[in-house]
Amino acid sequence: MQTNTERFFEEGNGIKVNPILETLRTTRFMLFIAIILFIILFIIFSLVSIWAPHSSGHPMVALYAFMMVINVFNLAMDIAQGKYWKRIEQRRFAIIQGNQTALAAEQPRPNIASMQLPVTIKLRYMKKFVFFLTGIVLLAAVYIAGIYSLNGPWFFTSNTLLFFLVVFFASAILLIVLILFLLFSRAGRQQVEVTENGITAWYGGKAATMRWEEAHLLAMYNAFGAQKSGAAITYELSSARDIARWTWVRRRTYLPGREPTVSLDEHNRQMQELLALVQAKTGLPLYDLRH
Repeated sequence: MQTNTERFFEEGNGIKVNPILETLRTTRFMLFIAIILFIILFIIFSLVSIWAPHSSGHPMVALYAFMMVINVFNLAMDIAQGKYWKRIEQRRFAIIQGNQTALAAEQPRPNIASMQLPVTIKLRYMKKFVFFLTGIVLLAAVYIAGIYSLNGPWFFTSNTLLFFLVVFFASAILLIVLILFLLFSRAGRQQVEVTENGITAWYGGKAATMRWEEAHLLAMYNAFGAQKSGAAITYELSSARDIARWTWVRRRTYLPGREPTVSLDEHNRQMQELLALVQAKTGLPLYDLRH
């Protein structure tokens, strides 16, 4: 539920409260419940393994321990993202309240004819990043196949090696398909479409469309995962109803793991032209929320 302050700033010349914060709060709650569940299951199967050493409890203990580790890692990442976006949110609303200390030292030069419209600028996942995730998936498949092979084959064969290979390939294929689906589905899309009337940006699996005259804030900050390196900068154009975000990749790194579909020189030119157009269309100054 929104506070009175949040509703106040979403009226008139205010800006929309970042919906990512609420999503992260919900995700944290679900991850916490999942961790508690896996801890309970881990304890149950550990006791089963102690009381009945020849039961099938041994691989389940290792499996639930593995799931606990995965969920704890996801919870830690979720908490880190929450802190990151909360800091950005405080700075966003400080500007709306009149704080001008965050004005960017270098302002784009407005140029309404800087780009030929309409134009679409896309980012894709780096091949190295995809290979890195694939390697993690294969290690996970080896672990799963290994723990299920500890007590010997369960069905269809008495050959332990054959059982291990079947479980490994089945797990690897399932996990790789899941990873590829998440990476290349709408949830993984990141692009921006610019027209004479406004901008549409896909970020975090959601699209935000904004007309130029609706915008109230133009800001920049280091992309999550690149806070120290500065390898990627997130830009946002905010109104009372929506937030359009896009990313300027300064150099290729594993985090955030994306790269432009054109050369870096061409991408840099596109980003400079886009900022010049946005400032010309909206008349908004650029705020730097990195510090």
